[in-house]
Amino acid sequence: MKKIYLCGPILSRTEDEANEWRQKAAKQLEPVASEHTGRRFQCLDPMRRQFSDQDMLGVNEIVQMDKEDVKEADIILVNYNVATQKTTLCGTSMEIHLAWTMGKYVVCFTDLPEDEWSPWMIYHSTRICKSFDEAITYIKKHF
Repeated sequence: MKKIYLCGPILSRTEDEANEWRQKAAKQLEPVASEHTGRRFQCLDPMRRQFSDQDMLGVNEIVQMDKEDVKEADIILVNYNVATQKTTLCGTSMEIHLAWTMGKYVVCFTDLPEDEWSPWMIYHSTRICKSFDEAITYIKKHF
């Protein structure tokens, strides 16, 4: 079974914004099975930890737990739709770099035009897809 870490902005996002795409990914990926191995994917969702933006006393705990999920994952699915975000993606970027240094597959999805993609994101991604659905299809087909 392949484990997929659901990477993307949480801080400064509403709970619904942070959860919506993650829940959709789990719904589309986790039921996928093969005849020989049973379930093919398990999603690791950092939102399961129930921390709030105001719980800044637990930041070391949050970061350590997210890093453990990245280490455990085979694939990192990244929400790279930054056009509507007013904050930097520091945590997301660090998780991507950590995954890349560990040789993990990094699959991003974005609605940004290619000329707005960061060279750093391009370099550290296995694949950048132009939509969420394209990323899900890519994962199902190749893993």
